[in-house]
Amino acid sequence: RHYRQCVVESREEVTHDTTLFCVRFPPGSRMWVPAGHHVYVRCEVEGVGSVERPYTPVPASLLPAEVVPRCEEGQSLCLMLKVYPQGTLTPVVGRLQPGERLDVSDYDATLALPSLEEFTSVAFVVAGTGFTP
Repeated sequence: RHYRQCVVESREEVTHDTTLFCVRFPPGSRMWVPAGHHVYVRCEVEGVGSVERPYTPVPASLLPAEVVPRCEEGQSLCLMLKVYPQGTLTPVVGRLQPGERLDVSDYDATLALPSLEEFTSVAFVVAGTGFTP
């Protein structure tokens, strides 16, 4: 996987164990994550080494208004993470503060969409554990 060294731009506590992060891509780097795709977040974990986990970005509309344009321009990405106290990665990411580094991969997908050009409307029914406010 190819990773970008991003910087935590903002963080907002959503609940006692869930945080909304906005990470900014390096200068000159942009990325828009298509529907049905995810990124990997990677951090060094003491005593374990490099650990990565997949996360689906959340809409920029959940963030403060000043951050939204950067997300829409592909300069930033929003992630909502639930911190599991006994987890390997989430306690480390959950402690990150604005200005600290977080590695984010190029997007990946396990969902392959067929061509939708001939349809006038599409409905998705999705479920999962990645969005837990």
